[in-house]
Amino acid sequence: MQNNVLLEGLSTTVTGILVVYLGLIILIGAISLMRVFSVKDKKEDKPSQSAAKAPAATPAPPAVNVDKGISPDIVACIAAAVASIMQGESPKTDFIVRSIRRR
Repeated sequence: MQNNVLLEGLSTTVTGILVVYLGLIILIGAISLMRVFSVKDKKEDKPSQSAAKAPAATPAPPAVNVDKGISPDIVACIAAAVASIMQGESPKTDFIVRSIRRR
């Protein structure tokens, strides 16, 4: 009787350990697959040699249409807030603040 209880406890322990490690292996595999499918093409990130040699001419940004009474500091804060929000959505997003009006 003592021997039977010991074997049953040992088999339960081994079964539990196997189930936990099998679950961890499946979880690691799922995370690895997500990493593989979410990686962007590395070719896209590297600039071509011709693009690196010739600097692109950047046009001057248009003047911001600001209502009277809004200080340049407030305009800069609004532009920084918009930039931080848009970078969270897509890091390569360019934006231009065209107008700031007080309501």
